[in-house]
Amino acid sequence: MARDRDAAAIHLPHRSGIASKPFAATVLRDRQPVVIHLWRREQGLLSPPGNPDRICGPADLPLLRIARRRFGTGTRILLDRLLAQSGIPPDHVSGPEAGSHLEVAVTVATGRADTGLGVRATATALDLDFIPAAWEDFDLILSGAMLAAAEPLLAALRDPAVQVSVQALGAYDSSQTGTVEVLAGQPGSATLPRVGQRSPPSRKRIAMAISSTPSSRRISRSGRRDCSLAPT
Repeated sequence: MARDRDAAAIHLPHRSGIASKPFAATVLRDRQPVVIHLWRREQGLLSPPGNPDRICGPADLPLLRIARRRFGTGTRILLDRLLAQSGIPPDHVSGPEAGSHLEVAVTVATGRADTGLGVRATATALDLDFIPAAWEDFDLILSGAMLAAAEPLLAALRDPAVQVSVQALGAYDSSQTGTVEVLAGQPGSATLPRVGQRSPPSRKRIAMAISSTPSSRRISRSGRRDCSLAPT
């Protein structure tokens, strides 16, 4: 993070399985790195209503036009990882680039792409189908010296009305919103939970919730997978 910036919003998957924190610990290693948790959110593949290409997951993408975020963004890194985990080299897919989640959704809604990775809220806004792919942490990283200046932000994040507004977007988890962590291995390391914090849902519970979502994968009488979705 450049020294002329006070903080950075980040949602980068790391090979360790721990999102964002390893990057913060490295970039701010001499500045007491601090992570403020904003929320968890669900990302998935967007499709026109009715899921005409019968997309069930990343393995179905090689022959489709995919709206992709720019190289280096967290969502592009997540998409490339999902493709690689499905045995598809990321450079074997093609499609237009998009500058935001909403632009990905617009690109799919206007027919310039068959699908794209984005948050559920954009699918809902443009009446697109949504195929769940992953939950991710969205955090703010900053140096310890800037923590006091972040108090107004922390107060807003811990405001129940703000959390209700975030959850109203759909597929946002605010159970840990407003927690502050000084990363381990740094002087003064500690995790500072907010007062009255609810126990966060475990990754296992979240995975079970996704797997029980109507519409996932069904086998039609013809024996072909039917990945059409119930309304999102």
